[in-house]
Amino acid sequence: MSAEDSKPTKDIEQAFTSISNLQGIRTLEGLRWYENVNLWVIKCRITIGSPNKELIPNETDWYIWLETAYPRGKVELLPAKENGITKTFQHQYYNSQGEIDVPWRNGLICARTGMFWFRRSDYDIEPFEPENRLKWYMEQMLEWLSRAAAGNLVKEGEVFELPDYNTSQKPCTIAFCESPETFRVWRSLNHVGTTGIVELGLLRYPINTYVATSFKDHNGNPLYQPPWSEYFKGIAGRKEIGAWALVPGTVVLPPWQAPMTWDELAKTMESQGVDYIKMLGRLSKNLRDGQPHFVLVGFPMPDKIGQPSKHIHWQALNMPILSWGKGHAGYQNKSRSLLRRDLDIILRKYKELDWQKSENWHSSEILNRGRYSSQIIDSKILIIGIGALGSMIAEMLVRGGANNIILIDHDKIEIGNLTRDTLTLDDIGRYKTDALQERLVKISPYVKARTITSKFESVNANEANKIDDAKIVIDCTGNDDVLYCLKECSWSKSPIFFSVSISLQAKRFYILVSRKSVFPIGFFQRHISKWLSKDIEEYDGDELPRSGGIGCWHPAFPARGDEMWLWAATALKYLVIYTQSEAKYSKLAVFEQRQSNSSFDGVRLVEECDDS
Repeated sequence: MSAEDSKPTKDIEQAFTSISNLQGIRTLEGLRWYENVNLWVIKCRITIGSPNKELIPNETDWYIWLETAYPRGKVELLPAKENGITKTFQHQYYNSQGEIDVPWRNGLICARTGMFWFRRSDYDIEPFEPENRLKWYMEQMLEWLSRAAAGNLVKEGEVFELPDYNTSQKPCTIAFCESPETFRVWRSLNHVGTTGIVELGLLRYPINTYVATSFKDHNGNPLYQPPWSEYFKGIAGRKEIGAWALVPGTVVLPPWQAPMTWDELAKTMESQGVDYIKMLGRLSKNLRDGQPHFVLVGFPMPDKIGQPSKHIHWQALNMPILSWGKGHAGYQNKSRSLLRRDLDIILRKYKELDWQKSENWHSSEILNRGRYSSQIIDSKILIIGIGALGSMIAEMLVRGGANNIILIDHDKIEIGNLTRDTLTLDDIGRYKTDALQERLVKISPYVKARTITSKFESVNANEANKIDDAKIVIDCTGNDDVLYCLKECSWSKSPIFFSVSISLQAKRFYILVSRKSVFPIGFFQRHISKWLSKDIEEYDGDELPRSGGIGCWHPAFPARGDEMWLWAATALKYLVIYTQSEAKYSKLAVFEQRQSNSSFDGVRLVEECDDS
């Protein structure tokens, strides 16, 4: 929008009017279009009765951002550079001075509810009428300021939030693995307030991502090794040495500002009883080699405010090149003298800290959006047949937390497989087992995926030993020969058998599940026979799709990719429920797609029988 065309909409004008008479709010300027940010901006003054005027004055100035789509789009509140708050509080981004060409600081206030992030207005209490939305935000702002001034901006039981280390635009991410279990390891080592060596691996993908692979003391003795999978550690290419320092509490200045200079870091450490100079001396011991290094500053962190700490958070700091070697005028080539030079020149008080993005990649954090039950996650799972259905089930299992999987198949990937497979053009000509294994270990840093490139009926004794202790056996072949072989196999763990197959044209889906010690092929055949006969009767007689290759022509199974995903998801939902039960009997379930009046009506269970 050009300056000539900038005219507020009626909804934006209504928003401005809605706060003009709001108690505690006084608009200082009319609506103004800022072309450099493409937003409508309102300057206002907020007045509260502050109990702590040094923390929050009675009167502070603010800028309100409105998008042209208002009442949709974002509404943001930022402190003014003149007469605005300068400290950083909870529920606020780092309140830095901001860009030169704008009158507001960067300390964006979070006045929203958590439900805002689902982007569904009906989920949230935030109103979206033009005359109410901005007014609601300003009322939230008044409450935020009053609570911040009173020192009760956060309450016990609320989710603990890390301070903003201002890393959103930083190039590197350092991943670590911490949990309540590893927290107990650190506590048992009694290393709070001490330092050591951390080994980091630079991943080939995602780019600029390092993972902590080993924590050691200064003598190189291992203290803790994160449980990454062997494959994941294998893709951590270039190895680097860094340092770690574990301190008693959150690295933050009151009220809630991450330290942004070396002087602020020193004050943070000293407030926790940590000897900052001594800590730097220990940290630098292994870092004087003419290279920059990462330092991981760790501190205990609770899940919720007021609760005991549950795990360690490691905040990554990019340490500049420290003094090393000889030839430093006025400084001897000794540890104390080099440290003094660092403090005088390299780590001077007002030099900025270079924090980097830090993420906890423990499985509990990765899977907090949704995971399978422990009965599945903790099981060794054998998947027989990894065509479209098998590969989809395998991928969904890994994404849900399964980490011990064996894949059995003898086929190679062909171009026609890609219409409904999880693999890609890069995999054509490769064995399905190898290609899928590579895909699975790229999904999770914990998965242990092994392969047997053979027909299940042809596994040798050594291969049989690898699979006989499987707790869940999933057959995705739709092959009678495999079922007979399953019946003849012996298993040391009495696994859950789970055999899934699809009807012609994918109209129906068949699931056999059993905890019997022997695969119940007789039960299955008795109950599936009528459905397979119905499949043939209903097949419309169209010519089956051709499978590629020379020699005797053979058909490809007729089913689209979306139907395969539908049935793969149905299979896993059924498996989850069955594994959570104590049922010992065998069960056959038949599902069917339903359509009416040219509409998809979903999937229905049309028959379920058991041998109880």
